[in-house]
Amino acid sequence: MTTSSARVLAITDGAGAGRFFADIVRCVRTDRAPDEVAPLLFEVAQRHGARFDSGRTSEDQQG
Repeated sequence: MTTSSARVLAITDGAGAGRFFADIVRCVRTDRAPDEVAPLLFEVAQRHGARFDSGRTSEDQQG
């Protein structure tokens, strides 16, 4: 996905991606404002070892 404000490249491994997105569905409500959802998405990403544009894992970004 590319827009004027966001660029996203997603590469998945099948079963791992399924667990990741299932966790998002369980933990992140879609009727909440982005500022409420962002910390929840970060928690899910952290649990699954997601990597971000900086090349650091979500665990590295906490420190």
